[in-house]
Amino acid sequence: MDQVVHPVHTATPWNYELDRRWLHAFWMELARQQRSVRAQIHTHAGEACHSHTDDTYPIAHHPGFLSLVVPHFAAAPVRRRLLYLATIQGNGRWSVASVAENLELSDENA
Repeated sequence: MDQVVHPVHTATPWNYELDRRWLHAFWMELARQQRSVRAQIHTHAGEACHSHTDDTYPIAHHPGFLSLVVPHFAAAPVRRRLLYLATIQGNGRWSVASVAENLELSDENA
């Protein structure tokens, strides 16, 4: 990862929606720079999992795209074993992915 982008959005405890104008400008800038989105990181109120909304509305939808979910709104210490990582397969479906095999985490105690 060489850049983190926090999108313009609206959110409630039950919903998250990207600003459409921001999203359009973001995709245009990525195209101009010949760059891509490889992963999204977000959090849920309870345990980390991939919800129907997560499955249906990722910011990108291509094989190998990763979606990392952090539990408890990331309010508690983050523990590697509590994270949930999903990836999009070649058939367009999501599957569980190994955090250890796909991500390099800076804190070994996580």
